[in-house]
Amino acid sequence: MLLTIACEGPGAEDLSYLLHKSPFKVQRFPLAFGQAVVFYPEYSAERVCAALMLDVDPLALARDQRRALGLPDYVSDRPYSSSSFMSVALARVFGSALGGRCPQRPEAVGRLLDLTVEAAMLPCRRESDREVLTSIFAHLGCEAVLTPAEADSASAEWCGVPYFNLRVRARTTLTDLLKRLYVLLPVSDGRKHYYIGRDEVEKLLRHGEGWLTELPEREFVARRYLRRAAQLVKLALERLDDGQGGAEEEPQDEAGTPIEVSEKASLDKRRMAAILAALARSGASSVIDLGCGEGRLLSRLARAKEFQRVAGLDVSLKTLERAQKRLTRIFRRLPDKVTLLHGSVVYLDERLRGYDAAVCQEVVEHLEPHRLPVFAQILFGEMRPKTVAVTTPNREWNVKFANLPANGLRHADHRFEFSRAEFAQWAETTARRHGYRVELDELGELDDQLGRPTLMGIFAS
Repeated sequence: MLLTIACEGPGAEDLSYLLHKSPFKVQRFPLAFGQAVVFYPEYSAERVCAALMLDVDPLALARDQRRALGLPDYVSDRPYSSSSFMSVALARVFGSALGGRCPQRPEAVGRLLDLTVEAAMLPCRRESDREVLTSIFAHLGCEAVLTPAEADSASAEWCGVPYFNLRVRARTTLTDLLKRLYVLLPVSDGRKHYYIGRDEVEKLLRHGEGWLTELPEREFVARRYLRRAAQLVKLALERLDDGQGGAEEEPQDEAGTPIEVSEKASLDKRRMAAILAALARSGASSVIDLGCGEGRLLSRLARAKEFQRVAGLDVSLKTLERAQKRLTRIFRRLPDKVTLLHGSVVYLDERLRGYDAAVCQEVVEHLEPHRLPVFAQILFGEMRPKTVAVTTPNREWNVKFANLPANGLRHADHRFEFSRAEFAQWAETTARRHGYRVELDELGELDDQLGRPTLMGIFAS
């Protein structure tokens, strides 16, 4: 089986440093199932291509099973199909790149590169699997193409498995691309050659950090990666639902409200903890999450005993369906006190009235700037909850993100982002106009010049 990684354009020579493999010699690495060979078919200032070839010993692999052997143990696609063996090899041979380590050129780790990966003989048994795989890569900002692999017709008929060559092109960091390949190569096959245990959940969450949580097909990915082991799939999805990847839950009081968040907690968890703390202080018993997304905050609101009535509003029906799945998975069924509403924050809806508190977590930046007055009028002028929590990115902090171009926004769907001064002016003007007072705060790591990455305003009437 063969996988190649090519880099073109400025920074192409960084590829060999990031992979931590010399381009001037062939290198071999012993593996439990055979050996891996790394070499460079191309190396120039404009284009560098590294190849990872696996030589799997099918007889040794079969004999290692410690059981009676049959024909399928000796005659199978394992020695030549790119699947879980390739993921193991990636971790073993390119471990530094996978972990984002490059002592010789540390500045190259976060650099966006024009990368092309080709994996030969990928098993994709159903057309629906191929559609999901290309959809996943597209969602991750990659261009993926699957083309039928040429194979001996008799062998193809015997095993009944169509094989495809995968070509993925993306402008991204090498670490991010390798993490996605590590997870998605065995997902395409749906089978693994080794025992699946709880440690595989940790690997999935670790390599899926930063992209798997937001993936619409994450349930499909978890199910296939964990070889449909129901309890492990459930555990992985719960961990993804309750936080960002493998992070542990923050401490909670008896009502289920977070009472302390460590400095290492993810920004998303800090944000939700701050919102929940503000709502608890307000004494609200009913809360509506405007722009609830896939229900991460809703699941926490539903667990908190002080909130007797909880609602989530979102403009996307598909997103609401995913929120319902998440809540059903956590609570066995949709809790009686939770209502999901399809609608928009810029259109008045009588169903939105009557809540003690409202949350707009990372919502306003998705609106066109000229719609902000309408949004404010509906929320503060018509709905008039006693407490409103608003969070939004701090644009000044964006220079800290190596992957963002100059003056870039944090998400492709953001229409604008506030600076600290702009948010303070908008919040204070809005509060004064509608008879509220506002308390401004910032969340996340502090930079003396840039402030913190998230801005928050707690409005009270």
